[in-house]
Amino acid sequence: MSVPIGILFDMVRKVTPAQFKAAVNKMQRQQKQAVDKYNREARRHNAAVKKAVGDYNREVRAYNAKARAHNAHVRNQRRRLEQEIRRLNSRPAARTFVTYRSSVETLAHTYTETEESLAGRTVSPAGRDLLDRGSEEAANSAYLLNAMDGDGATEEGPSYGRCSTPTSRHSGASRPSPSPDPSSSEHLSQEKPR
Repeated sequence: MSVPIGILFDMVRKVTPAQFKAAVNKMQRQQKQAVDKYNREARRHNAAVKKAVGDYNREVRAYNAKARAHNAHVRNQRRRLEQEIRRLNSRPAARTFVTYRSSVETLAHTYTETEESLAGRTVSPAGRDLLDRGSEEAANSAYLLNAMDGDGATEEGPSYGRCSTPTSRHSGASRPSPSPDPSSSEHLSQEKPR
């Protein structure tokens, strides 16, 4: 069914040019308001994303700084142990400390084997802390044997310092914090991705 043209023209509302201009202006204002609202929401969203990325990157930088410091400590301790064992092996075995020397060599060998067997495996923070203490104990024992044999380094030496003792090492407030990451062979060999 078709509508006659005369009725169709009567159905169309007649508008004056001023009314048409007002209607166009109103539609333009509404469109501008919608665009402005969208832009505000987009800016708010982008600011939230930028803040989240900044917070994450700050956390990654802090984590990586702790990881680098911890790794440096582990490398220094390992280097110290290797140096003490080299010094110990560079001299003939003294007759007076044979049992202790055997004990020190066994401790160093066991620590090295344990560390190699755990390389690349996930280790709990407590397990990692125990492994770190094993490294320190092996180095301290080798240092003590060298000192008892008359070949101890001065306490001011760059790689030796004082041996860690149970009282200085574990006295309440000075107890060290656990390792930052228990899952890598050098404790934290990879940094978090950005």
